[in-house]
Amino acid sequence: MLVSKSLNLNDSRQGKHLSHYLIANNTPEMLANLYCHSDSADIRPLYLDSDFSHFLDISPYITKVEIGDTLLNLFVNSTETGNSWSGVIVSTSSTLTFEALILHLQERLMTTFSEGRKGVMHYYNPVVADYFIGESNYDDTARWLGPIVQFTWRNQTLSPRFNLWCSVESPQSNKDKSTTTQSPWVLTSSQEKALEQLYDDKILASYFKNNIQLKLTPDIWKQYREYFKRSEEMGLVDKQYIFEFFKIIERNGLPHREKTLYTKLVSTKNQEDKLKIYKHALQREELYVS
Repeated sequence: MLVSKSLNLNDSRQGKHLSHYLIANNTPEMLANLYCHSDSADIRPLYLDSDFSHFLDISPYITKVEIGDTLLNLFVNSTETGNSWSGVIVSTSSTLTFEALILHLQERLMTTFSEGRKGVMHYYNPVVADYFIGESNYDDTARWLGPIVQFTWRNQTLSPRFNLWCSVESPQSNKDKSTTTQSPWVLTSSQEKALEQLYDDKILASYFKNNIQLKLTPDIWKQYREYFKRSEEMGLVDKQYIFEFFKIIERNGLPHREKTLYTKLVSTKNQEDKLKIYKHALQREELYVS
């Protein structure tokens, strides 16, 4: 994955010309900018002529953009300033037709989870893309991308890649694929874990917002993800107790005899009692100072 503070799109890759397409969320401001400033005739709601055509009023829109054109500049400005519309950019070989890309993207809308449950994959939402594309196994992502050469987004919400432009490139062997081999797509294990991480990170983000003294580096995110995993192992569910657990660790570190302690904590039902046991264990190790 490539990460930078500014958007970087290339006209070509390994000597092959690329086409770029903006997929934007449906807002009045976006639609006004789209029809006023787009220089392309290739504009359409993504849900049109798909299984979701009865939801056209909330459909994201897709249009071709060129590097340096007004619409792309407006999108970049809106994304970087946190204004009302956002989206992602997909890049393909210029030999891939707009209709072939639309077909692929529509097929990727419906997703099947491992247990058979189906749902809509909002991959055009940069928050979802940040995890689904950014944290899944690369080989899984490459297969999902199909004919898409590059997938680019910028997450405006707190995450390890907060306010950074991110892009994932597919292998060169993907460039001429115009159809998918699996519809609906069945989420892989790494993709399911990535989406679960999105949920967990939303809880961490709410903690970080109230603890602005923490400098949110990738290492801090990794560290607190581990703390959150420990809180789950303890059986802590409510944010109040999870956040108190974080505070205890910040002040006093982790106990030496964790395995024995967690066995006791799992058998304790009350969350408040779990924290009392945890504090008591730290006292016994002379790590906790009340």
